[in-house]
Amino acid sequence: RAAHHARNAVALSSDVDPTERAQAIALEAHIAFMVGDGFRRSSFERAIALYQDSEEGPESHPALLAAPTFVAAGELEAARAMLYELRPALEDWGVEYRLPFVLAMLVHIEIELGNYARAAELAGEAVSTARMTQQPSLLAMALSEQARVAALRGDLVAATRSIDEGLELARRSGTNASGGAGVFAVVLGLIELSRGEPARACEHLAPLFDHHVAQGFVAASYFRFLGLEIEALVATGQLEQAGARLEAWEERCRILPAPLPLAMAARCRALLEAAHARPERALASVAEALEHHARVPVPFERAKTLLVKGAIERRVNERRAGRATLNEALEAFERLGAPLWAAKAREELARIGGRRTAGATDRLTPTEERV
Repeated sequence: RAAHHARNAVALSSDVDPTERAQAIALEAHIAFMVGDGFRRSSFERAIALYQDSEEGPESHPALLAAPTFVAAGELEAARAMLYELRPALEDWGVEYRLPFVLAMLVHIEIELGNYARAAELAGEAVSTARMTQQPSLLAMALSEQARVAALRGDLVAATRSIDEGLELARRSGTNASGGAGVFAVVLGLIELSRGEPARACEHLAPLFDHHVAQGFVAASYFRFLGLEIEALVATGQLEQAGARLEAWEERCRILPAPLPLAMAARCRALLEAAHARPERALASVAEALEHHARVPVPFERAKTLLVKGAIERRVNERRAGRATLNEALEAFERLGAPLWAAKAREELARIGGRRTAGATDRLTPTEERV
């Protein structure tokens, strides 16, 4: 329904103020991506050019719609540049009520790019600004990003504290599952997988797919939570359900391809093939995933794919290759500052034994420590 009205808005905007037309064009392109109707970069560029030619303030700048769409399409650096340019303009014009959204989006981007310390700093700013401007929905958004970066950094106490406050806000405001409580369900799923509790992760993540489908989301980027859910389903032996979820995600990847969902779906395919004792197919899927990872700089997801690859190589007794892959995954998690996932890589390495590759830290492997 939103896409229909957005198309009408563009059609009616030819004779109105350029700023109104710019907003209509950006909104139509933003919703078009959600429903799988393509990534319209040129439409966003046109909208931004129209708006910048006016003397309007930045509170309705098309970048507020362009940036999240660019993120979903895997254009992280472009989205980041837009928002860092927009932030001082909002501050100069005194438009504080827009800042929590911009800051929360920047947190999300810095997390994706692997800059966890910067993300945590921005998350604190986003939360405090949302409190100051008294915007519960944006406060919940900021808290969800704050919880996510805390979970990735291994601070589960801080992550849970942010989630608890955010869930209470979502309940009070009646926000729907995809935009309110749903974002916290994703972080809760990440936490449970981080601590090795896949069954509990499934409980948090299970309702999200049907809700997103009912709302009309089509683009695979909006179903990234399936990466966590499928991993949890495979870990708990629910292979038929995992396969059904994966097929639905792969279908959406074909409708509107984006590199990160393609990489994550291929990694999930590898997990499923390995669970069905088809290691050759699993390794082929991992290789496909790594090709997609090369197109988008999200180091945490790439490290997770390396962890899967190394585990499969270990199981088929390719010990040398598995050790090298797991060392690479471990070093990536350590560089990021993701200790719980680094521990998972060490556990896999312990099952192989032997020293870490050249260039690694001086720390002993778990096997060496036991000796």
